[in-house]
Amino acid sequence: MVNGYVAVSGIALPLGSDKFYSGSKDGTVRPWDCHTGQCANVINLGDEVGCLICEGPWVFIGMPNVVKAWNIESSSEFILNEPAGQVYCMVVANKMLFAGARDGGIFVWKGNHEAENPFHHVGSLRGHSHTVTCLTVGCNMLYSGSMDNTIITQGCVVLEVYLMWHCPFYSRSNLFILILIGIFSCY
Repeated sequence: MVNGYVAVSGIALPLGSDKFYSGSKDGTVRPWDCHTGQCANVINLGDEVGCLICEGPWVFIGMPNVVKAWNIESSSEFILNEPAGQVYCMVVANKMLFAGARDGGIFVWKGNHEAENPFHHVGSLRGHSHTVTCLTVGCNMLYSGSMDNTIITQGCVVLEVYLMWHCPFYSRSNLFILILIGIFSCY
């Protein structure tokens, strides 16, 4: 257990790394040694970290109006502009990064490892009227939950809305149940 750390908003363990990364509401990201549990560094980003995930060697950090992408193998960093407001959730699927933001939008970048900038903004998904709080993917579908009490199902390949549910008693458990229904319905 690590003490003295403020409001953790994301933890990521990149593939093949001996460090895990944590982001917090105080605007810092910290790499931690997996073997000793010691903090290896404190990186001050200057603004709130809303979420933090990883995919392969990439660490993605959701912040106000931006997603930062770090490649821990090459030490390269990219700034992904487009989000409006704090980014609270992200997920990677089909070589695309999806980021849910405060304005209700889900912003999408396509990965291309051969380009100088490996991330190309391909669009945004609309449908929520309030903050997108969670994202998950199953059966080539993106499921998003929002503070507007809705869950929206969208295609990950063609980026279009398929279904929208209004959840008057929205809770994380309701979202989890609906996500399980969506995932298992494709088997």
